[in-house]
Amino acid sequence: MISVLSLFSGIGGLDLGLEATGRFRVIAQSEIDPYACRVLKKHWPNVPNLGDITKITEEDLEQIGPVDVICGGFPCQDLSNAGKQDGINASRSGLYFELMRVVRLVRPKYILLENVPALLSRAQWMGAVLGELASSGYDAKWDCVPASASVGAPHRRDRVFIVADTNRTGCPQRRGTIAVQAQLAAAECSGEAEDVADATISHPARPHDLRSWPTQPRGSGRGIGAGGWLPEPDVGRVADGVSNRVDRLRGLGNAVVPQVAAVVAGWILEMEDQK
Repeated sequence: MISVLSLFSGIGGLDLGLEATGRFRVIAQSEIDPYACRVLKKHWPNVPNLGDITKITEEDLEQIGPVDVICGGFPCQDLSNAGKQDGINASRSGLYFELMRVVRLVRPKYILLENVPALLSRAQWMGAVLGELASSGYDAKWDCVPASASVGAPHRRDRVFIVADTNRTGCPQRRGTIAVQAQLAAAECSGEAEDVADATISHPARPHDLRSWPTQPRGSGRGIGAGGWLPEPDVGRVADGVSNRVDRLRGLGNAVVPQVAAVVAGWILEMEDQK
């Protein structure tokens, strides 16, 4: 099994998608939001939560054992079109550099990052991300992956995924100057409504291509595979009396679609199987 340290875990969308492939196992997580922490504890009761990423020490990391993959959807608030776009060095999105601090302590074989398409809208933002990876000894490939086109979801939900590894020849795709590649990738994502689930399909939906997706995902009473999508989260947007409604909506809004994460995990598996 490929061991995973999940940072900025949220409610575990990346974690669930990786584990759904049957090849990855999450061995530790890092999250501080109280509601998200309760969700993680429910579904990964035996996985330690390292808490605040800025307080993770080398000793903490030694206690969890060898790590093959570090994954994380670092905060998008300072990049998103919905915010002030203060940039990659601002207080929230700048926590990316804390993620890379942990990377340098762990030295995993692979890194999986996720963020909103606005990351690609300015070359200096994506340049800072790629530059930090390169200076730490990692090469990267990336793409903008809409849930509607990759797994047939009835909402667009564009997200940028970056996969990096230490094999300088293992990432042939999307290479070139940062400015040119950022502009090309940004053109593939509209950037509109990037932070919410858009119930209108704006990309041609392709058939679900993850054959091994479980019909009963962790903690769920119903299947969410191909054909089981709902146009809106079933959490009572306008109904009173729904437990933790605001927290649940925030958790879903920040989460990665697990099926998309599982498809992106295939990028790592391709690299791993070639080594």
